[in-house]
Amino acid sequence: EIEDYLHAKKLHQPLFGIKSKTMKVEDWILLDRQILRVIKLTLSRSVAHNVMKEKTTADLIKAMSGMYEKPLANNKV
Repeated sequence: EIEDYLHAKKLHQPLFGIKSKTMKVEDWILLDRQILRVIKLTLSRSVAHNVMKEKTTADLIKAMSGMYEKPLANNKV
């Protein structure tokens, strides 16, 4: 749901780590931090605790993907 919200608000770029060529670095950092905070606020405490060290939105998405992909791989074995 959060991804849909960010796409609707045209704030999805930090999800994939794709910076617009016309965007200033300072603006990119601010946008990334804002999106990171929005995502962290929507997470449960147990999930948020596991990803609090992540400093960018792209890193947060990678960490969460890793958290949820591992149990699926173990179930297939």
